Amino acid sequence: MSISGFSSAEEGAVDLFEIDRTYRDRFERARERALFSGPAGINSGSGESFSIGTLSEKSLHRTLKYFLEENPLFHEQKIGDFVADIYNGKEIIEIQSRNFGAMKKKLSLLKDVADITVVYPLEMDREILWIDPKTYELKEKRNSNRHKTLINLMDELIFIKDRLLSSKLRILVIGLKVQDIRLLDGYGRDKKRRATRYDKIPLELRSIDSFACAEDYRVFLAEGLNQEFTSDEFAELNHTNIVTAGRALSVLSALGCVQRIGKRGRKFLYRETLHGSD
Repeated sequence: MSISGFSSAEEGAVDLFEIDRTYRDRFERARERALFSGPAGINSGSGESFSIGTLSEKSLHRTLKYFLEENPLFHEQKIGDFVADIYNGKEIIEIQSRNFGAMKKKLSLLKDVADITVVYPLEMDREILWIDPKTYELKEKRNSNRHKTLINLMDELIFIKDRLLSSKLRILVIGLKVQDIRLLDGYGRDKKRRATRYDKIPLELRSIDSFACAEDYRVFLAEGLNQEFTSDEFAELNHTNIVTAGRALSVLSALGCVQRIGKRGRKFLYRETLHGSD
């Protein structure tokens, strides 16, 4: 059974804390299949022990494959010169945590085969575990002070903004709390500089957002935004930095959601377009 038909702007995002446990239960089943196998290894400090071995595939990626498609026969399907994470004969699903620009050729070719869903794992909260590389003993555990929100999707979409209007392409953002496992094998006194990032463990499913058409992206045009606004004002309302804000406005311009109308001082001035306008 595969997941399909996630809500678009007309229905709103899937809020995992306000609906029934269907998705969360499915996510837990996927975690169990992906994580709890093989020899005992790291104890996370929360009563869970994750297997340690030779990882040919990261745990986060593997969990999401089982979450999105429970039948492993549809995983890692060869299509021409490419291998799709999931292909069930009707839909191609690609999980991409970064480097969206590298997908351009693949997207161009696979769209002729089936509809494509690109899944972006959004690490909303992160625990960092530092592990002894010889004994795999947990040496340090802390919460990261870096948090991502939906607007960080734009840091990746900027590289494929010319593909987003395709009716064959959908972007699915899965918000997560993750555990980032790193080995103390780097440089410096604490051995953390340039240390090996061993694995990422998904801990909780936080949210699901689907973007299938230009109107879906208007969620980034926050309530309270002036009729005419600069990138600085956009950044403030979306609680992000000016670089991400600039990328977001570039994507929204390509989608026809905003247009650049001039300048205010040395800053470009933008305006939201009417819904459904070109």
